[in-house]
Amino acid sequence: MQNFSLLKRAGRAHKPFLLKRGISATLEEFLMAAEYIMSEGNYNIVLCERGSAHLRGSYRNTLDLSIVPPCSA
Repeated sequence: MQNFSLLKRAGRAHKPFLLKRGISATLEEFLMAAEYIMSEGNYNIVLCERGSAHLRGSYRNTLDLSIVPPCSA
């Protein structure tokens, strides 16, 4: 998400692009990385939300649902 030259190339490729949110990335950083790709003309972006690490062994990652309201507003 912070490799700006790669994000620019992804924007110029005009191919579908999967952008995965980093573990410590804020929602604003995540959306700004997507906007960086879109600024080059590629609107085929799939945003992938990473789950947060959970203490129980049976669940590897738990989806952080607190991100849903800001994205849908």
